[in-house]
Amino acid sequence: MKRSRWVLAAGGIAGLLAVYLVVTPFVRDRTLHVMHAWRERNEGAELAHRLVSTESLLEYTAEHPDQVALASWEIGDEASGIFFNAWRSQPAAHVSALLVLAAYASEADPEGQGRAPVSLARWERYWLPGVDSGAHVAALLEARSSGALADERGPLMGAAASLLPIAEPSGNAHLRDVVRAMVRHADPAATDVLIEHLGRTQLTQRVLSLGFPADAVPLPASGVQLSLLTDVAAPELLARFRAQRRGGYADAVWHDFMRLRDDGEFRARSLERLEQRGTSFGLRETAELTAALSPRGSPAAYAHLLQQIVRGALSGAGYMRAQLEQPLTAAEDFDAFGSLRGSQPGVYASVTYARRPGSRGTRVLALMMRNLPMGVWLHLSSGYLLRSFEAKLLSDQAFAQQVRARLAAPSGRRQEGVEAAATRLERLHGTAAFSTTHAD
Repeated sequence: MKRSRWVLAAGGIAGLLAVYLVVTPFVRDRTLHVMHAWRERNEGAELAHRLVSTESLLEYTAEHPDQVALASWEIGDEASGIFFNAWRSQPAAHVSALLVLAAYASEADPEGQGRAPVSLARWERYWLPGVDSGAHVAALLEARSSGALADERGPLMGAAASLLPIAEPSGNAHLRDVVRAMVRHADPAATDVLIEHLGRTQLTQRVLSLGFPADAVPLPASGVQLSLLTDVAAPELLARFRAQRRGGYADAVWHDFMRLRDDGEFRARSLERLEQRGTSFGLRETAELTAALSPRGSPAAYAHLLQQIVRGALSGAGYMRAQLEQPLTAAEDFDAFGSLRGSQPGVYASVTYARRPGSRGTRVLALMMRNLPMGVWLHLSSGYLLRSFEAKLLSDQAFAQQVRARLAAPSGRRQEGVEAAATRLERLHGTAAFSTTHAD
């Protein structure tokens, strides 16, 4: 009897030891993962706690010139404008969609083209669930509320409820719905539909004709995302991207983009890999990859493009204004207000123009942030403080003068000149290596 108890006790201890050996690595790894995520989210938390007003955000900008760049002026009075690292090339995030919009609007009749049907199957071909923060589903629901897809309620609601793609979704939207989804919802699948509609050659030529360098040309978002579906750790993957010339990377992205369009089996395998692997990169890793792979641009270049749109100096400028302008209930302090914004880990970019009540002049503003500490980026991600800063800069002449005086930094001007010269060289030589173009 005593012997059997000893056997049972020994067996129990062995079982507990086995469970401990199996579970402990999992618990340890999970604990380390949670601690790492917590540290990332609190990176720069002390700085974030200070950002409580437009004035504190101005001070942050002045104290961290490596992270912030902006250009702003009233059209017709550029000499009195604000230029802070204004020609520095930075990740443009979703703001690069303005170049896609400009290329599309340059067509003979963008409004007529907007009536062209776009099958839901074509639109969803470029949707990769879990990587767009619900932008695609929000865009589809708005398209339905405006009358599109009204006869296909079941399949669409299934997609919206499950956040899973339908193998062969039915129904049709229109190109105008796709354009709205790109501008208002930052739906990467919508941007990809328009990129497909334009084609690589036309998009590239149009962007270059606007005075932007080759590394500003937007790449298909789905192809970029597929380039990240690998078991390689983020540091090694980043090193590979930086060792590759941008032209070669663009070729690979477009190749996968076309396969996603034409090869159903490839799409199914890609979705399966995405589901299995998920978005396993940490916030800091995602920020570094975003900075390396995002289309580039300078605040001054984007602000000049806005100026051309407002002045009607570009083909399709009126169409672009109609897409960019927000309902005035969302911008009560202005007679006209148009904007495009984008935020990804560590990166923020916005382009805005506005006309104050009683003023004949319109002010343009382009603001770009990079390499933000994760705590600061998360704090600013709500958008309230950034939008308040932008709105005040656009509407309050005294505040604009305060910003101009605070950001007048000779050292920043000298560095800006160096980077502007580098950008001009890149334009002369075409595509540059990632290691050169994206070095900070």
